[in-house]
Amino acid sequence: NILYINVKENKKHLILFLGLGGMLWPFNNIIDFYVNKGYNIIIPLHGPSQSSLNYNLNLYEEDYYDNIVHFLNEKYINTFTILSWSLGGMLYKGFHNHIYTNYNHLQIEEAYLIEPLINTRGCIDTYFSHIRSFKDTLKIMNSVTSKEYKNYNIIFTYFLHTVVSFGTQNSMGYFSNNETNTKNDINYPRYLFISTDDIVINYKLDKIYIQ
Repeated sequence: NILYINVKENKKHLILFLGLGGMLWPFNNIIDFYVNKGYNIIIPLHGPSQSSLNYNLNLYEEDYYDNIVHFLNEKYINTFTILSWSLGGMLYKGFHNHIYTNYNHLQIEEAYLIEPLINTRGCIDTYFSHIRSFKDTLKIMNSVTSKEYKNYNIIFTYFLHTVVSFGTQNSMGYFSNNETNTKNDINYPRYLFISTDDIVINYKLDKIYIQ
């Protein structure tokens, strides 16, 4: 499924890749900001990662990207900006790889990455939660973040140990889209936003990648 916020007079397009759970509420103000700046908003819902009774464990990564391409072609959209958050970082990079390999007519103008799951260390720490106990995952979280994040860590750890997380991990080549410190074929501007306390990408643990 793809949510589409279409304002007729808007000529630019933003693809928004959501995080694990598919929560939209953190983006209310951001969506309003972009709509007011002349953007239509495209929100592809990644079935396995939706924290609702409507999640779809049968959707694989290639199908997800092909659905987006089909939508863009149907709407005659060839250029777009990307905004991604957390798991959306991996979905963005997978989509980047997909279109730059198969669809030369589609062009990313710029990408905004908010605490993205995109580098190797973050992928390792989240992927192997399926063979790690809840207690051990929470311990890792608390060792990285400050005490004020304790309750948030419990919630995030819970998500990492649900069928939503396991289904997400197995719906994509989890390590095929992650990045090292080489940019390879990135030919558009990218902007990275991180906090000081985040397990997915951390300004101390991932210093070399961030640089």
